[in-house]
Amino acid sequence: MNVQWVVSVSYGELILKGKNRRQFTKAALRHLHKALAGIPVQAQFEQFGKVFLAVDEADVERTVAAARRVFGLIYVTPSLQVPRDEAALREAAAALLSHRVATLREQDGSDSRIGDAGTSDGGTSRNAVMTGSPDAAHPVTFKVDVKRSDKSFAVPSPEFAARVGSWMLEDVPGLAVDVHAPDITLRVEIREDFFVSVDRYAGMGGLPAGSGGRGLLLLSGGIDSPAAGFALARRGLSLSAVHFHSYPFTSERAQDKARRLAAQMERTVGPMRLFMVNLTDIYTAIARHCSKRNTTVLSRRMMMRIADRIADQDHDDCLITGESLGQVASQTIQGISVVNEAARHPILRPFIATDKTAIIDIARDIGTFDISIEPFDDCCSIFAPEHPNTRPSLAEIERDEAKLDVEGLVAQALETLERVDIESP
Repeated sequence: MNVQWVVSVSYGELILKGKNRRQFTKAALRHLHKALAGIPVQAQFEQFGKVFLAVDEADVERTVAAARRVFGLIYVTPSLQVPRDEAALREAAAALLSHRVATLREQDGSDSRIGDAGTSDGGTSRNAVMTGSPDAAHPVTFKVDVKRSDKSFAVPSPEFAARVGSWMLEDVPGLAVDVHAPDITLRVEIREDFFVSVDRYAGMGGLPAGSGGRGLLLLSGGIDSPAAGFALARRGLSLSAVHFHSYPFTSERAQDKARRLAAQMERTVGPMRLFMVNLTDIYTAIARHCSKRNTTVLSRRMMMRIADRIADQDHDDCLITGESLGQVASQTIQGISVVNEAARHPILRPFIATDKTAIIDIARDIGTFDISIEPFDDCCSIFAPEHPNTRPSLAEIERDEAKLDVEGLVAQALETLERVDIESP
């Protein structure tokens, strides 16, 4: 039987880009090739909006893992590529399904229900051989999903799915059909060849990294900002980040925390530049000359002015924060509006209407949550007033700022600017 393992990647929304489609798909492929560095790809070919990577069986799992980290790809599917011959398809499908059934039996013992493995991340071997026999008293359920991408194939998809399902019931012991909630979905895609699979993994989706410009992330030590950076990187922005600290009021461990957050982010968003800026003089001046209740808004406006200057030097098109409307006292619509007035670059807030639980889910997915909850305070929390002004007016804040040498303080802060080398895990 002349079959080979391939990993296919699907472009998702990139195929809807009209005349610009090729620009986006080329960018996604470029990042895919970077992600696959060190993995020997025997062949690459493209058919009808998918790219197929032929690899050795031993390299399938790490190829899948690498492809899943690439923005712009919606599905990653390890498959057996089979010549368009029904006997060959039957043999390959039975071998693949038998192995999956045996693996589920080993994982689940003799339980009558086995969890769906169709989109799992399980690290099972992909040997297309029968390694065990399921218990007929507790059948594993399956269904066959046929996609006829090549319409020259004469048999309609539902009819061919029934045919393949009938073969599997004959060839693989201990199976039962369940088209609504199967334990296994056997997928057959009909192109120039047959492609048969039992796994399909979600990719990052979104747009290729760098296809939407550059953004400067205001990276605090909290949960929200790393997740916000990821959300916009997924929409095509390349990222740099700036972390504001107030050493010695905050410890060096807080700065190390920011470095580790940036390093963890690099694993999903790609290369980042990280800048550190000390705001001690700014907080000291605000404490001496301004109303304490306005500290948070005043300091945020100073951060935006500094971030503007860094963005100019770094060729960034926008600023990014993790703010969510009403989540904390400073994130009221009045506070956000007043802060906006201090920035020249647009400020993107991807989580402005997002619940905290959803943000936490993203932080867990990208691996930043456990770092973010380490108990090292950032400057925002250290200097936060006990009773902040939740409804500041621009006139009120500008009266307080008139007591400060704003440009001088911004210049002093920029003198502390440090570019940090990120060491990714």
